[in-house]
Amino acid sequence: MENTDSWQFAGSLDAYGYGRLYSGNKEVKAHRAFYEAYEGPIPVGMYLRHHLPPDRCIGYACCNPDHQQLNNSPKRRIPS
Repeated sequence: MENTDSWQFAGSLDAYGYGRLYSGNKEVKAHRAFYEAYEGPIPVGMYLRHHLPPDRCIGYACCNPDHQQLNNSPKRRIPS
């Protein structure tokens, strides 16, 4: 069953509004870390995009893996 609630990242955000975590000295985008924790590794050459329109999700600070979709394009959000 898909979880439809947005998961607002409570930590710091980067200049684009993405949540960020640190592993040692490396910055990791929070939505990628959550996706990999719940769904497994992101294949090489693939990107994550929000697949919900802005009126259904809070956007880049959301870490809900059910709101992410693997895609081979680096565009940030799928148009509504």
